Amino acid sequence: MKSATITIPNDLEADLNEVARKRNLSHAEVIEDTLRKYLNELPQERPIADDDDFRPFRVPVLPDKDEFGEPDVSVNHDYYLAKDLEHKLGRA
Repeated sequence: MKSATITIPNDLEADLNEVARKRNLSHAEVIEDTLRKYLNELPQERPIADDDDFRPFRVPVLPDKDEFGEPDVSVNHDYYLAKDLEHKLGRA
């Protein structure tokens, strides 16, 4: 068991004293019990990979150049932007 020192406000200390006295428990027992109850009531988060409803996003296979444009736009985007700008400015 791990030992810990905590600082609590006076009003909380009074409540702790009252609960410990009424239940005939030590301060440590009241705090441990309260902390366990609090932690058990927290919502349990499941990792996404274990979620039965999880469906990963699937990227479709891109069709040929004719439907979607150039196949290397993600790599050569500056070239295609400059080419388009030159075309719009009438320099091409």
